[in-house]
Amino acid sequence: MRSVFVIHTRHGQPYTAGGIASLFKRACRRAGIDGVTLKDIRAKAATDVKERGYDEAQISVALAHTDAKTTRIYLRGREVPVSEVTLKLPPKAGNISRTG
Repeated sequence: MRSVFVIHTRHGQPYTAGGIASLFKRACRRAGIDGVTLKDIRAKAATDVKERGYDEAQISVALAHTDAKTTRIYLRGREVPVSEVTLKLPPKAGNISRTG
């Protein structure tokens, strides 16, 4: 069915907020996933675009937040700190053959 709506009913009409929530819950049950909400997906998307270099102001606009504090709530706790460790290996000591 063609519709002007990205997510629509079988009749091409938009889902209500409750209809989307019900659709999502049914999909999670079928997938065997517990404890996930639509807001989790929203937070994941916000965190992903932050990792790609978008700043908080751009993310706030995309999430339709009027307060940057709200956007930080979505990002807080989902960003995983990454550290870089550089190891120096000892110089190669001749040809060492291994048998076995």
